[in-house]
Order: sequence, then structure tokens, then C-alpha cells
Amino acid sequence: GWSVAIALDKSKQDLGYSKPIKPVEIPALYEAIDVGLERLDLASIEKRDCFFANGVDVRGNAALLPNIFGRPVQSLEPEVAQRYMLRDDEKVRRYRCYRIVDWGGELALSYYLRCSRRGNTLFVETKRFILTPIAAGYRGVDRMVPMETREQIGIVLASLLAGPLLAVVSPLVAFAELSRWWGELWHSEDKARHELIERNPLFNYGTVQSFRQVVSSGEYGHYFQKIDGDFYNKLFEREVLDSLIEFLDAHGIDTSELKDRQTTILNSGVIVQGGDVKAESLAVGTGAQAIKKAARKVLGGKAEATGGGE
Repeated sequence: GWSVAIALDKSKQDLGYSKPIKPVEIPALYEAIDVGLERLDLASIEKRDCFFANGVDVRGNAALLPNIFGRPVQSLEPEVAQRYMLRDDEKVRRYRCYRIVDWGGELALSYYLRCSRRGNTLFVETKRFILTPIAAGYRGVDRMVPMETREQIGIVLASLLAGPLLAVVSPLVAFAELSRWWGELWHSEDKARHELIERNPLFNYGTVQSFRQVVSSGEYGHYFQKIDGDFYNKLFEREVLDSLIEFLDAHGIDTSELKDRQTTILNSGVIVQGGDVKAESLAVGTGAQAIKKAARKVLGGKAEATGGGE
């Protein structure tokens, strides 16, 4: 993703004259971006408001966590949502989510946008995520074919032989299940979780990932899926930035720095915000080339090969 900070008190210059600045309202900005994305004429775009909070911070907030031994609410009441709609709250923040689900649900792109105003500065933040198809290990049903007649006959014969045996064993299996249930009743995971919540005031109610993420392969199952993911990414980036520039221009605000940033965002091959990048060779920018060189360093009479990149 990317983020930009825009000065709202810097007027746009037109033939050497400063244009009058109009007040910027955050709801109107969201609406302008919505209109811009609607112009894309993509019927599969889903739009909704999402609210995020740290799993530790929800404790003590009855609107988000009605029961300290339960789970946080998955949807907010209208009056609660309105409370956090335009505030830069320290614990709960609202994002506008745009989502495209394609390839029969195998490919899902989520684009999160947040616009915030503090004083005379507009801050715009975006995050985007692509959910890839499910892993091959969960696709056994896709490889199944109709059984042949001899296979069907074999299953019938096996069931005739195994049926009486299972009738004898099933009471023992039922007794084992009842014993396990009785043991879990007194030593259940829920009971241990309740005790942990009571002892730890900083218990984290958040979740790391969804079930759909757990079964995701992390890789594209088809080359065209990767191309479609890139297409949607670039489409969102271009339209959000164009709508933002168009809106600010109409309000008499200078967007020259934002246009320069737009070129960087749309054309750069690599954008890193925080963290480390480790590679044997790395090329960044238009026309850049990565060349790996080998150097030899003598340490204690022994030659050691080292790699470097430029």
C-alpha cells in the first residue's frame, strides 16, 4: 500500500494566480472516490465500511465486547459505527473496503482506504491484499471421477462384511466418545480460556487470520489469475489517485506533489515501507539492471567467496 500527506492550506496556482481554497469535507471525499470507482463499470466491486481495533484494546468496551469471555462483535450498531466514522480514535478506526471476487471465488482482492484530516493536513492511507486460490491438498474432490461398476460392487460387498463388525464395535466407540465428552466437560478448553482471561488483563481477543486464509495456497493456480490480480491492483491505484487529484483540484488545493507521487506509485516496480529487503541482487527503477559480482577475501590464509550486487 501507500500513504500520502497533503497540505490543505496550499492553494493551486493558475497562470500565476492563487485559486481560492474551498473547505474539504471527508465524507465528500469518500463519495468522490466512490463515484470514480463506479465509473469503472465493474459489477463485481463490493463496497462497505470496516472498523478495526487491536485485540487487546476491546476489553472494557461493552459495545465491542459485550462478554469478556466471548468474542468481539462482528457488526456494529449504527449509533456505535457513527461514533467512530470520522474520528481518529486511538483504539478503533474506520476504513472503506472495496472488494472484487473473481474466478468463482478463487481470487479475492481487498482494497482498504482511509482518509483523515488533522488540522490543515489530509492523510490518505491505502492497503491492498490478494487472497489466492485454496491449496492443492484441499482439492481432492476436483480430481474425483465417477466410479466404475466394479468399484461400486466392491463397496457393496465390503459394506456387507464390515456392517456386522461395526455393529459389535459401535457400543465401545460410543462409550469412548461419552468418556471423552465427560472429561472435556470438567477440563475443557473453554474453561482454561476463561481462567486465562481472568488472570490476564491484556488478553488478545483478535484473530491472526480467517479460515479462508488458512486454506489458501499463497500461489496462483493459473497464470491468468496473476494477470487479473495485477490488473485489478493497477485499476484501483489509478482510479483512487485520479479521483483524489480531481477532487482536490476542484477545491483549489495544490496537487503538484501528489501528481509526482502518483507517477512514483504507478510506475515504480518496488515500493518498500519499513522492514528489510534481503537479496543477492536487486534492481529498482526504469532500465535498472542487477549484476552479481563475486569477490574473494583472504582470511587467515583461506580464500572465502562473497557475493555483492549493484
